Amino acid sequence: ELAKLDLDSNSCGNGKSGSQQSCNGTEAPWPLFFRTLARSEAFRKDVWQREPFVFGTREAPLPGADKLFGAACASWSRIYSLMETNQDVGIVQFDEAVSDGKQRSWDNTRHIKPQEVKAALRRSTIFLNFAWALVPEAAAINSAIVDVLGLPSNTNIYVTAPGLRFDSVPHSDAQDVFILQCEGR
Repeated sequence: ELAKLDLDSNSCGNGKSGSQQSCNGTEAPWPLFFRTLARSEAFRKDVWQREPFVFGTREAPLPGADKLFGAACASWSRIYSLMETNQDVGIVQFDEAVSDGKQRSWDNTRHIKPQEVKAALRRSTIFLNFAWALVPEAAAINSAIVDVLGLPSNTNIYVTAPGLRFDSVPHSDAQDVFILQCEGR
């Protein structure tokens, strides 16, 4: 079922629309994506809440995924610019010892201001909670998760500079997680 999903042939927009319909009367790309997952017996039975699943591999090709996923991403320079112009955005810096692998807790995380971000990134990971309010591209994903899957949804942005060993402490989340990597490896 998932192998039949072709996002190129079912969408005409850039993936940013929060509506359930795209411009040619077919379902908008993000609702289509999550509805296809929800309808897939194989996904529900073998993957959902059981194991990580990565799209875009030989085992799980997804034509059009690069276009859909790319439209939902914002570049680091754009995110940084948005942080600078929205001084009230909540930015959290993980403890530097976490990035070195010397600490396994979030005890020493701290809130930082946008002007502190560049220095913080030299030594640790930062994250922004409720990023859909700052980066509108994420809102279409959140809307589709709520509308199609009936699950609460939020967007966090994590930024880690190249060369750091860890971005976060090893952990498992209590909620379901959909990760969209926009830059880096």
